[in-house]
Amino acid sequence: MVPYRKELQYVRQKSAILSTFATFLHTSSIVACFISLTTLIITGVELNTYNIFMVLAFIRTIRLSASSKFAAGVNFIGAVTGSLARIQTFLELEESVQSEDTYSRKRTRSKIRSFLDLTDAEMSVYLSAEDLTKISNDIKVGKNVPQYEPALIRHHSLDIPDNPSNDIHVTFENVSCHWGGGNKSVALRNLTFRAATKELTLINGPAGCGKSSLLAAILGELPPTEGYISCVGKITYVPQMPWIFSNTLRENILFGKQYNPFRYQAIVNACNLQKDIDKLSDGDLTVVGNNGYGLTEGQKARVGIARAAYSDADIYLLDDPFCAVDARVAEQVFGKCVCGLLSKRIRILVSRQLQYVERADQILTMRAGTIINEVTSQVMGYRSVKLHSPGESRERERKCPSNKTVEFAIEEEIQEKYRTRTNLFEEEEMMGPVSCTVLCQYLRTGACLPFVIVFALFAFAVQGT
Repeated sequence: MVPYRKELQYVRQKSAILSTFATFLHTSSIVACFISLTTLIITGVELNTYNIFMVLAFIRTIRLSASSKFAAGVNFIGAVTGSLARIQTFLELEESVQSEDTYSRKRTRSKIRSFLDLTDAEMSVYLSAEDLTKISNDIKVGKNVPQYEPALIRHHSLDIPDNPSNDIHVTFENVSCHWGGGNKSVALRNLTFRAATKELTLINGPAGCGKSSLLAAILGELPPTEGYISCVGKITYVPQMPWIFSNTLRENILFGKQYNPFRYQAIVNACNLQKDIDKLSDGDLTVVGNNGYGLTEGQKARVGIARAAYSDADIYLLDDPFCAVDARVAEQVFGKCVCGLLSKRIRILVSRQLQYVERADQILTMRAGTIINEVTSQVMGYRSVKLHSPGESRERERKCPSNKTVEFAIEEEIQEKYRTRTNLFEEEEMMGPVSCTVLCQYLRTGACLPFVIVFALFAFAVQGT
């Protein structure tokens, strides 16, 4: 908490300085006139109409520059200085070389396989009769359909081992990581787990506990200082805020890969994008991004998931992509895409939303950079695993008595954090007039009480004059 306190202190100091300069716009004229005229009287200059008029005109001219413009300039100089310092620090960092003793990532040749390891029958679930008819008609007339491969053509991959069912995995063995080197703050501590093919691993925990850092370690961006990381297979990463470049919506999903209308349409349906495409003037050929149609955060997230699915990878790292998606739409995309199209691949999902744990094969709960609880359905011999948040009803388990479940209790400290978070949400939803107590707390947070009193007296004095 010490870095956050220092940051809050710096923010307060910056706000106090900028606020002081902002007040000069309304008070500088009177103060400057008083000082200037007093100086003229002391120096023996006659206060005639010409001298008073020139002093007031000159002060009024420089008032804007001496207050708001000067404050904006100081603010910009501080921002540029800080940015240049961070850039210089980044450029002066030593090259990070992954040691084979701590990190291994293999990309070997594989046997012939199908798209996402799905059969024709499994793929047909995501294509309706209307979709097949439309695609066939477009192919016959040559409308917006370039050269393509058959729907489930077998192909070679350079990123998969010879036996995908056994060799593709993500393994952590007593892994510890530090941002910036071994003498910096700890990001991950003593992590040990394994994610195998066809498994959905859910990583949950409070904010700042190291969930995204774990994904960075898998990608090789956070080198381990202790332990060993082994990754075999092609990796695709889906961030919380995916990058949308200025091009058509279709190209944002294909991302340079060859267009296959059957695969493309199946992924669009699984990611619930067809309704959004129908609303666009040119369909999926509409230009989106900075120079085109603006997408909402939820649409961007679903486009990112569709892009990852079309890449046909073996390991999918999902960094809470459903946080900006509507709950109902997110549930549909999770069921059709993550647990449907990608069901035969490794999926590591980071999320604080507990409605996804029922379908997870492995649940990892993190706190302070380490795994405090782990539940694996395969090891315990159960078909499904359920994680219950504090106060959540467990009556749904009684509806399916034949399916055995494991109830995974969160520790008391995490429960308390969830309660605190819930209370905060309730306070944010309160409506009504703002009380004087809240205003006083607001003023005391921004500045000390004596300064507020002096400033109030000064404001009244200026108004009286």
